[in-house]
Amino acid sequence: MRNKASTTLTLVLLTLTLLSTTYSDDLIDQTCKKTPYYELCSNIIHSNPATAGDPKGMVVIMINYTVANATDTLNYIEDLIKKVTDHELEHKLTFCAESYIPAIKYVLPQAVGSINRGNFGFANYSISYAEKDIVACNKKFTGNQSPLSSRNGIMLQLLDISAAILKILNKASTTLTLVLLSLTLLSTTYSDDLIDQTCKKTPYYELCSNIIHSNPATPSDPKGMVVIIINYAVANATDTLKYIGDLIKKVSDHELQNKLAFCADQSYIPLVKHVLREAVDSINRGDFDLANYYISYAEKDIDACNKKFTGNQSPLSSRNGIMLQLLDISAAILKIL
Repeated sequence: MRNKASTTLTLVLLTLTLLSTTYSDDLIDQTCKKTPYYELCSNIIHSNPATAGDPKGMVVIMINYTVANATDTLNYIEDLIKKVTDHELEHKLTFCAESYIPAIKYVLPQAVGSINRGNFGFANYSISYAEKDIVACNKKFTGNQSPLSSRNGIMLQLLDISAAILKILNKASTTLTLVLLSLTLLSTTYSDDLIDQTCKKTPYYELCSNIIHSNPATPSDPKGMVVIIINYAVANATDTLKYIGDLIKKVSDHELQNKLAFCADQSYIPLVKHVLREAVDSINRGDFDLANYYISYAEKDIDACNKKFTGNQSPLSSRNGIMLQLLDISAAILKIL
């Protein structure tokens, strides 16, 4: 009797497992069909032992796979550089290596971090940033002369898949937010048109729109919007400051340590602790000119950090670049006010 009960329980558990697997397979199939490269998407996700039953897990798998692919391509480029004798080709390959390094070390890991925090808009921005770097590499070669054409092509396909899945997540996240807001804030109406009009007056429309739309406290006036952008910049600067601190502990090059310490002490700490907070306080008091002064001051601090490095040698180039874009958006909205 006990053996029969055990067999029955085993069959029930097996049935539940099969049903779960079928559901997961269906969801993977449905999700990948919404991407431009169904077969590639499906093969990667199905072959991953950590396959998740939700699009959020799927896009993390895709991005991690992309990082591994980019790392392999970077190794391939570095091997090619050692072998070639043509200086022009060597220069082009070096440029491409410098395009892949930020994607591997900073941009794509930052996208995964944003996904884990539920900030799908910013993750999508990071994916777009990585795509631009690969396209820039492609443009160094004419016709079919590039030894990286197929590798760059696959890289762009992987990024396109990630971007397509992120659109699904962003749409779902926006829908959920609107449902919750309609239940708790029945009297509040958000003006998408005003957000759109405001962000179009900034130099980075997509980044501006994604940040403001993804914020649960999204207001319907430019004053509230610029506060959201500056607070986002503070969070971004805090994350970068932590990243610099971790880097300083790892590097053994004293010159690099000094440069990183300068960026932490002279650029990011003042921004996080004083400058940007003073900007927000000034906005809340209605003193927009003073707020703009603080934003300009912050931009100079980031520029000073950038100037410590030459060429593409900075491990902070992409982070500083995003920081400057956030400050430029803030300055543009302040002009409206």
